[in-house]
Amino acid sequence: MINRLAKAMVARLKDQLPGWDVDDFPDAPDRYGWAHQSQTLLVGFEASTYGEPESLDPVSMTREIDMGVTILCRSLHGDLSIASALEDIRRALMGWRPLCADGAPFGTRALRPLSERFVDEVQGVYRFVALYRGATTCAAEILTLSGPPLKGISTVEHP
Repeated sequence: MINRLAKAMVARLKDQLPGWDVDDFPDAPDRYGWAHQSQTLLVGFEASTYGEPESLDPVSMTREIDMGVTILCRSLHGDLSIASALEDIRRALMGWRPLCADGAPFGTRALRPLSERFVDEVQGVYRFVALYRGATTCAAEILTLSGPPLKGISTVEHP
């Protein structure tokens, strides 16, 4: 679910923000050249939280998935800046519900914004993160019983 959601968000942002490079958040952020990037959006998983069980047989509950869009840019204001990116990302993702390639529902509710915050500045490149949340219902896998099928129930009387 997380990987599919990230890929769908990357595709959506590429489509909606053509002046920006959009990609997955790097596997090794400590080796990523933050200071050499400009006008870049990186999508990555941030956290999940689970609600109380809605059913116990099988167990099912709401899972809220938080995804981050890291913005790397040398400009705070104007076209292709941090400020414009935050607004454009909000327009692209707020209320957007991802669909599968065949157009079927993806399985999450519409995304909603949670927060936008400054992370740091390195060699003139500002880094901000915009957090978005999608929710889905998850259920435990149902285990199938092995052995012959039950043909009936009989009672045995004990003396």
